[in-house]
Amino acid sequence: MRSKLIKTTPERRAQVIGDISQGSEPGIRFYVLVGVSTLIASIGLIADSTAVVIGAMLVAPLMTPIFGISLALVLGEAKLLRNSLLAVTAGIFIAVATALLLGSLPIALEVTPEMLSRTQPNLFDLLVAVLAGFAGAYALVDESLSPALPGVAIATALVPPLANTGLCIAVKSYEGGLGSFLLFVANFLSILIVASAVFIVAGMNYRFDSTNKKQFLRRFGLAAFGFLIIFGLLTNSLITMIEDRILSQDIKQVLDQELAGMYGAELNRFNSDFESGKLYVLAHVMSPELFVPKEVKQIQDALSKKLDKSVEFTIRNTIVKDMGATGSTTLVEMRNLEGFFEGRKLTRKELVIRETEQLLWELTADAPGTRLDHVDFGMLPIGPTAVVTLKGRPPFPERIRAVQDDLRKRLNMPDLYLLVEVIEPDLWSSEGRLLLGWSRYGKLTPEKERTIRTVEDTVREAFSDIDGLFPLDVYFDFKDGRQPVKVLVEVSGNREPTGEDLRQVQNILSKASPMQVEAFLLKTSEAMLTRDGYVPLSRELRENVRARTEEVRKAWHMVN
Repeated sequence: MRSKLIKTTPERRAQVIGDISQGSEPGIRFYVLVGVSTLIASIGLIADSTAVVIGAMLVAPLMTPIFGISLALVLGEAKLLRNSLLAVTAGIFIAVATALLLGSLPIALEVTPEMLSRTQPNLFDLLVAVLAGFAGAYALVDESLSPALPGVAIATALVPPLANTGLCIAVKSYEGGLGSFLLFVANFLSILIVASAVFIVAGMNYRFDSTNKKQFLRRFGLAAFGFLIIFGLLTNSLITMIEDRILSQDIKQVLDQELAGMYGAELNRFNSDFESGKLYVLAHVMSPELFVPKEVKQIQDALSKKLDKSVEFTIRNTIVKDMGATGSTTLVEMRNLEGFFEGRKLTRKELVIRETEQLLWELTADAPGTRLDHVDFGMLPIGPTAVVTLKGRPPFPERIRAVQDDLRKRLNMPDLYLLVEVIEPDLWSSEGRLLLGWSRYGKLTPEKERTIRTVEDTVREAFSDIDGLFPLDVYFDFKDGRQPVKVLVEVSGNREPTGEDLRQVQNILSKASPMQVEAFLLKTSEAMLTRDGYVPLSRELRENVRARTEEVRKAWHMVN
């Protein structure tokens, strides 16, 4: 049986038979090449280098004895079949053993993507092997196509799965090793059957037409049966892979939808796995601020609803912030096929935060001692509100009103409100708060230490006789040991301190202090009258604000 498509002359048939018979001889050269190609493939797998793995495919000699088995079955040559089977069997053993020995060395072997890609074969791998087997056998019998054989060797990938099998066994990943060996068997049977068909069609055996059905089944039945088993296994693997891809697409869709409403949040990658009837999802997310448990639970509930499964969701949060020449911005790091960045329409929250940050960066750039810390947006009882946190000096109400009006015009939101939280920086030491120019740290002599303790005690006693004022803190300026020592007393109360108050404190301190002192009074806040008497207004305000903030946080809901 000959085909007009595949033409072979008697001379070419004789040459093909001779080349395959010679290449299928089990000998030292064959075994050395198998060992060398396995070492190259193993190094490529460990180093995660595709180029090195491809180099191993070019060196590997295993394809020729597989063609030898096919040709032996077509010709009915027992000697060629015996030699080819011996070469393939010995080659498999040498390849796996060589990779196992390399993986057993103390080289801190880690699993790489190149290794993982060969542990779960599917129907696509079988299809590639079928096509490669056809191309290889076709190029072998047709002299004009022989230069294509190196490319066929790359496509068949016989040695890398065997090398991966040995490496998996070395790291005790037996399931991965079984998957890699299954990939080799799929390639082996595909090449065997397809090459046999090509040899028959090419007329490599003129007497094949007279072969009866019983002889045909005896020659090819076992290989065909193994091929069908592999086909079934890999079909199931392909179905599982498709299901996993659909699941991954659903997970990504939910994550993209949920993260779209969270300012600056961007999904980097995610992993998912089923265990004990529960789906575990770990998402690597970049965002300008940390996620709170409530937001994580919101995404987890959305995943459970979409997938109709019990889901345990975890975010691995990386803090990042995009900054442009005019302030913070939001850049989508995805490119289209033309190489340009792909943008998306900003949500309402993202737009408000971006415009607010950019405006405040401009205003605070030249404001000494003031720095923008954080901007958020949400809905309060008064309406949509941008909440700004500044560190440094508090702005004047007129400036806040001007910024609010500007934002309303920029965003076309006439009902937008602006709230500013100011964090005034304080420095504290083990001795208390530090005031610029008034030090309470550094090397102190015994005399200075006595002065500090005496003045602090005396100040408390002095104000026990002064109505409407009480001390909050005491600061010192020793001026490199020069006297008099300046003493600043921070006071609070329901009235302003007077000159008489200062003279009274000065007299008491001068009598008690072991060093000469000069007293100053600093009024920092007013006092509030309570059932327990006067208390500093700042303390009461802080407690009030803290309680009110907790109420606002509970009522706060995000606006997209």
